Amino acid sequence: MMADRVGQKRNMKKNKYFTTGFSNGSVNGWTGWTPLRDFLSRRHVHRRLFLRHIIGISVVYALTYFIVLPAYCKNKPSSFYYDVRGNRDRDFRYAIQLNQNRLREDQRHIETLNPQTTRQKYDNNNANVHMAIGVITVDRSKHKKSPSNPKYLTQVLSRLDQGLTQQSLGHINKIFICNVDSKPNDHSEARELSRYFPMVTKSAPNVESELTLHRKDIGLRARLSKEKEDYVFCLNYSRSYNSKYVLLVQDDAIPEDGFYERLNYLLENKLERRYVQGRFISNRGEWAFLKLNFPDPLAAFPRHWWFVCEGIAIAAFAAGIVANVYETFYRRKHRELSVKWTYFILLVGFLYFGIASHLIGRQYFIHLREKSNYFYDIRPGTSCCIPAVLYPSAIIPNITNYLLMTNLASPYPVDFALADFVTFAKMQQYITFPNLFSHIGLFSSLHVSTVGSVQF
Repeated sequence: MMADRVGQKRNMKKNKYFTTGFSNGSVNGWTGWTPLRDFLSRRHVHRRLFLRHIIGISVVYALTYFIVLPAYCKNKPSSFYYDVRGNRDRDFRYAIQLNQNRLREDQRHIETLNPQTTRQKYDNNNANVHMAIGVITVDRSKHKKSPSNPKYLTQVLSRLDQGLTQQSLGHINKIFICNVDSKPNDHSEARELSRYFPMVTKSAPNVESELTLHRKDIGLRARLSKEKEDYVFCLNYSRSYNSKYVLLVQDDAIPEDGFYERLNYLLENKLERRYVQGRFISNRGEWAFLKLNFPDPLAAFPRHWWFVCEGIAIAAFAAGIVANVYETFYRRKHRELSVKWTYFILLVGFLYFGIASHLIGRQYFIHLREKSNYFYDIRPGTSCCIPAVLYPSAIIPNITNYLLMTNLASPYPVDFALADFVTFAKMQQYITFPNLFSHIGLFSSLHVSTVGSVQF
C-alpha cells in the first residue's frame, strides 16, 4: 500500500508539467506540456485569422478587378478595360456628332454678335493689353477624310469670346486670327469670321514651295518646316499688341469653361508669385512658357516620373484610410490580433488602390480637380504638345530666333524645338493640370490620316 501511494505521488509529480491541448486534459491517455499547448493554440488562432483575411482580400480583389471595374470602365476611353479597336467606328461617329452639336451652339453665339462692335473690341487699338490670343488656322475642309468642314475655328473663337466676355477680370484682352493656310484666300471660314475678329494673313508660298509640300519623298519634312515658320510668323505678329502675355492657340483647341479665371489664378499664385510661410513672395524664376493642354493618352501614370508620384500618393492616401478604419473598428475589438495585422492591411491596401487607380486611368482622377480654381496647379512640362501655349511677351524674340535657327538646321516638330529651347536657355517650362483647353481635332493639318477619336 505504501509503495503504491509513493508510486502514485511520483507519477503525479512527473505529470505535473503535462496537460493536453484539449479541454479534458488528455487524449487517448496522453497529456501535453502547457507551453506547447499555448503555442499550438496560438498557431491555430493565427492560422484561422490569416486564412480569414486572405479569403476576404481575395474576394475583394476578384470582385473589383473582374466585375466592378470592367463594368464601371467599359465606356471610359482612357481606362485599361476600354476596347479601343472594337469601339473605333462608334467613337468616330460619336466624335462627329459631338462636333456638330458644339458647332450649332457656337454658330448661334457668333450670329448674336455685332460684327462692327466685336471687331472694334478686339482691334489692336489699346494700350496696357494684358493678353493677346492668336488662333493659328488652316483650311481643314480640304482634308481627304473629312466628311464635311468641321469648322473648328468657329468653335474656338466662339468659346474664347464667351470666356473673355464673362471673365475679363478688368483686363484688356485681344483675339486675332492668324491665317497660315498655303492658299489663304481659299480659307472661307477664316474670311467669314474676319468680319468679327481681326485677321492677319501669311503670304502665300510660291509655286515651288507649294509643290514641295506635296512631294511624297520630302513632304512631311517640308510640312514640318512650314509649320515652324507659321508658328514663328504668328508669334512675331502677336508682339505688335505689346501685351504682357501671348496665348497661341491652334484652331482645334477649345477652351474649357472658366479657362481665363483659372489661368489668371495660376499666373498670380504659381508663376508671378508664390505662397511661402504664410505670405506671397515674388517668383523670380524665369519660365519660357506654360502649356494649357496635355493629351489624355499621354497622361497615364507610367508616362512621367511625376505622374508615378501622383499614383503613389493616391494609393498611399486611400490605403492609410482603410488601415485606420481597420485599426479602429476591428483590431481593437479582437485583442488576439497584433499591430502587425494593421501594417499588413496597409500594404495590401496600397497594392489594391495602386493597381485599381492605374486600371481606371490617371485622367479621371485629374478631372476631380476641376471642382475649384484652387485645385488647379502646374507641373514641369514635357516635350509634347502645343494646342495652347502661353508665353511671356518678353521671351518671344529669343524663342522665334531659336526656332528659325533649328528650322534651317533640321526641320522637326515645333513642340520638340520648344523643349530644346528650354534646355538651351536654361529656363523652365510648365503645364497646367487639369487641362484648360481640349484638343477636338480629328483631321490633322500635317498628316493625311485622322487623329484617334478617343485620343484627345
